[in-house]
Amino acid sequence: MEKAKIGAATLIGALSAWWGESWVLILLVACAVVFDYVTGVVAAGREHEINSKKMTDGIYKKVGLLCLLALGFGLDAALTYFASAGLGLELPFELPFGLIVCAWIVINESISVTENLVRLDVPVPGWLTKFLRIAKDRLDAESPGGAE
Repeated sequence: MEKAKIGAATLIGALSAWWGESWVLILLVACAVVFDYVTGVVAAGREHEINSKKMTDGIYKKVGLLCLLALGFGLDAALTYFASAGLGLELPFELPFGLIVCAWIVINESISVTENLVRLDVPVPGWLTKFLRIAKDRLDAESPGGAE
């Protein structure tokens, strides 16, 4: 048990050193992605609609979302570096790409999780689904170019 605590503390410390406070957001994205996949598989199993092609496509989609997340945080780091090293500028703000991508993924995956829970006859409050859809619509509308 003590080794597990030390391992968890080491992992959290390493993540904090590497990503600052962003590791919490990345963990939230990872949980949302896993919850969506698991609830989707369970719902499909309950409906006797397990399909290996759909499951594989789902895994590809989740990998794509994680690549999108890496791209968002990569843009933040790269643009900050290029502004500083290439142009000698210090940006007076932090770039929001990683945060925006995190929010977009968590909201979209949460919508999908609630849909899967409804398929499993779990009572999902209507206000939660409504809130998530409004948040998604607002994020898409306020983001440059919107989501495709």
